[in-house]
Amino acid sequence: MSSLSQTYNAALKQVAVIALPQRTHVQITGSDRATFLHNFCTQQIKSLAVGQGAEAFVTNIKGRILFHGVVYAGTDSLWFEAVPGLAETLIAHLDRYLISEDVQLVDRTNDLMQVYWSGPQAAASLAALLRETLPELTEPGQFVTDKGALVRQFSMGLAAGYSVVAPPEMARELLVAAERAGLPQGTEALFELLRIEAGYPHSGVDITDDHLAQEASRTQRAINFNKGCYLGQEPIARLDALGHVNRAFAGIETTEPVALPLGTEVFATVDASAAAGVLTSVTTHPITGRSLGLGMLKKALLVPDGPCYVGPSRIPGRVHLWEAPH
Repeated sequence: MSSLSQTYNAALKQVAVIALPQRTHVQITGSDRATFLHNFCTQQIKSLAVGQGAEAFVTNIKGRILFHGVVYAGTDSLWFEAVPGLAETLIAHLDRYLISEDVQLVDRTNDLMQVYWSGPQAAASLAALLRETLPELTEPGQFVTDKGALVRQFSMGLAAGYSVVAPPEMARELLVAAERAGLPQGTEALFELLRIEAGYPHSGVDITDDHLAQEASRTQRAINFNKGCYLGQEPIARLDALGHVNRAFAGIETTEPVALPLGTEVFATVDASAAAGVLTSVTTHPITGRSLGLGMLKKALLVPDGPCYVGPSRIPGRVHLWEAPH
């Protein structure tokens, strides 16, 4: 087996560790932080207790997706964690609306490093390395270690997932300790495989401001319909009450080994002349050799385990849905 095969198996059945040095980390402080962020995202931020988290979208006035990530509540700050490269534009967007509120927005991406633990043994191995007992967390959730590292429970794959977010030196020491303990260490390619397999969208790639919040297939996880007004709330509520999406974020898996390129078109029938979607994230399964892809698919394809055909040669595949289209 290849190294990716070995670490993939470990990440699903035991434990594997992955360094993620460039993920976005924006710290929001000030006495008005919760009320302010509450007004610009799809989740109930004001009611988050210390240690709790919530997956959320930041949308524009038309209910279209600007940013997607996870918000965590600390003792004196909120944290917005997302894919790499979003800090500058996220801060610029929120800063436009600051008038007299006591809110500070700080890009902490370069100050911190994230290390991800995946697998059923993730919690036990992480607790042993930290020499601390991990408290019971409701996913997503966060606690602070005695040394000041942030430990987060949020699964980016099919197995349980935990992250340590700490200053780079501390994170690297933890990686060295994990290696000495014999824990398999995967690359970011493994993390991408886990993400795609679990159907977690890459903000700015899979979902953009061309997409309505409900099209991202994260409605149950990331949208609170009882929180009241926020930027974009009216069209999101209207769509929930009166309409349905004509396309939604979904996955495909080919039924035969093949490596598909990004941008591969997806068709509803083998003889369809027009594509019903395009793959914006693609990887090759290290064991089966099949392609796994994510993209926005039209309504005709949104059938659980339904057939699809990909690429100019119409390679057969199956559709994966993680949430029923709204």
